[in-house]
Amino acid sequence: MTTPVPDFRPDVEGLRGVAVALVVVYHFWMMALPGGYIAVDVFFVISGFVVTRLLARQLAAGRFSLWDFYESRARRLVPAISVMSIVVALAGTLILLPRDLEGLGAVVASLSVFASNLYLDRVTEYFTDVGSFLIHTWSISVEVQFYLVYPLVMLAIRKRPLAWLVVGTLASFAISAWWSVAYPGAAYFQAPSRAWAFGLGGILAMLPPGPARARWIQEGAGLAGLGLIVLASLTYDHAVTYPGFAALVPCLAAALVIWSGQASATLGRRLLSLGPVRFLGRISYSLYLWHLPIWFLWRYWSPWPLDAPTSLAVVAVCLAVATLSWRLVEEPFRRRRALPGRRALAPSAVAVLAAQGALGLALMLSGGWPQRLPPAAREVAAFATSRFAGTPECGNSGADYDRRARTNSYCRLGDTTRPATWALWGDSHAIALAPALSQALAERGHGLLFGTLPGCPPALDLDTTGIRWGLCPRHNAQVLAQVLATPSIRHVVLVGYYAHYFGATSFQPPDEADPRRAVRLRVPGGPVLDDAAGAAVLAAGLQKAVAALTAAGKVVHLYDPVPTGGHNIPRRAALALWQQGRVEAPAMTLEHYRSYNRAVLAVLDGITARPPGRLVRIRPVEAMCRGETCATLDGAVPLYRDNNHVSVPGSRLPVSLLLPYIDGTPPDGPD
Repeated sequence: MTTPVPDFRPDVEGLRGVAVALVVVYHFWMMALPGGYIAVDVFFVISGFVVTRLLARQLAAGRFSLWDFYESRARRLVPAISVMSIVVALAGTLILLPRDLEGLGAVVASLSVFASNLYLDRVTEYFTDVGSFLIHTWSISVEVQFYLVYPLVMLAIRKRPLAWLVVGTLASFAISAWWSVAYPGAAYFQAPSRAWAFGLGGILAMLPPGPARARWIQEGAGLAGLGLIVLASLTYDHAVTYPGFAALVPCLAAALVIWSGQASATLGRRLLSLGPVRFLGRISYSLYLWHLPIWFLWRYWSPWPLDAPTSLAVVAVCLAVATLSWRLVEEPFRRRRALPGRRALAPSAVAVLAAQGALGLALMLSGGWPQRLPPAAREVAAFATSRFAGTPECGNSGADYDRRARTNSYCRLGDTTRPATWALWGDSHAIALAPALSQALAERGHGLLFGTLPGCPPALDLDTTGIRWGLCPRHNAQVLAQVLATPSIRHVVLVGYYAHYFGATSFQPPDEADPRRAVRLRVPGGPVLDDAAGAAVLAAGLQKAVAALTAAGKVVHLYDPVPTGGHNIPRRAALALWQQGRVEAPAMTLEHYRSYNRAVLAVLDGITARPPGRLVRIRPVEAMCRGETCATLDGAVPLYRDNNHVSVPGSRLPVSLLLPYIDGTPPDGPD
């Protein structure tokens, strides 16, 4: 028999604890738990269940108040997140370089109106530099957006709530499945593709109790749900198209756990009701808010690796800060010990959010307050934006590249008064070579066809998750057609950040905070590929492109990857100058280069051409490395603008290997 449970569900509180533990482990030890990101959907299901049960009971009893609901949500969410945002922003003024502080300020400002998910969807991939310190707040913004709309929806559908909840949940799930393939960024960050997880919890709350179930059914459901949550955390990774259909597993698993907890004596309920698990659930909101900025600020400030003992120490700090936040900020407001009246709460909440927004805007509009740094440090830090500046014809914004690919209107660099005799084809690493290559060609009277698209390697019949669905294969087919249709083009340079399209451990540089940062490969119209399948598709696509070009009499200059490393070079150099008064940055090693690019180099080794002399392999390490060490600085000048793209001065080194071919005096092979 099922023993009824009271309104408060200790097992649901414990499930929150499990979810936040998965998130923290995922962020600190992602390789041990590559699918820990699914815990956010567990939170969403829990929120949908708890809020729907509350609203349904209040509506049924005729005592629902919209303002009471909004007040309770404001007390629950606003104080802790505003305190965290303001403290992190102020800490950032002491630690962060201007560009990073500017990005943090933008997220703090957008979070003041709970729109950080919309902002982050526009500017970043998960765990890139811009706003990384608060990137996890996208889920809080989604939750607040849900709370703003959901009670109004429940009022509108109160006569047939369950039926309409099912319809709305299915509609949101359909959007999620579609966007996860077509618009992966929007699917991940935006509320329409996430609302179905809340809806699933709501459906669970609205279901009638039904007849008593056999004890073994409820025992099995609870343990199966917990097992599926853990299994998804262990087996999911960046290669999974998410949320979409893959999110069904953790969401349904969370629903099973909550449903099984209706029986008070099940093993799953008893496990989730253990004191330590419930305590994690109790502080889960504050722990979720604080753990990532603490972790990022430590990694940013510290030049030392985040080894296991240090990671455990940082986790302990996160737990301590979260406990203080829960006790000193969350509880006083939730229990109405602070600002007990609504008249005081509303203007106070508006004032705090306005102050948060003003602080964020000030940091953003000031460009990250660069006056904090000495002039020399500012100059070094500015190399973080040292990239191809574009020309009036060849703009360098994301919209410019997107427009050129969509309209098949690729522009010219080099000597634009003469026909193009060279073509540059590739992704953002090709763009990084454009300054030096364009200058070298212009000085020698050659034009350059600029056929580049960030997030799209120069290979046929493949797509990526980094850009608009279907744009990469279309772009590559267009570039190839234009090169083949231009007889004056004799040389084609192929450049790609190939390792970025994979995610196995051997492909990850040390500072890749999360494997989901990698842009993934897929067959056009198909699912995201794992590493082995992706390598095969990349090899086939490169081989097809090279074969078509060399068959048409073109000489293909196939670039190996440039050395990459574990640190943002301008950041490390500027921080050293700011903190220690000297310029230094970690060197990159050939050992890391070979390990990181092992599979990529194997793919490139397999590319052939007929006749063989029309394929020239360009190895940047020959110009950028001496012995086992690869340079990152030239005096005080960073040769990189981050940890993998060469800066404008740095582009001269890999391009120098092309100069003999541009001059018509190749060391070996065709001119």
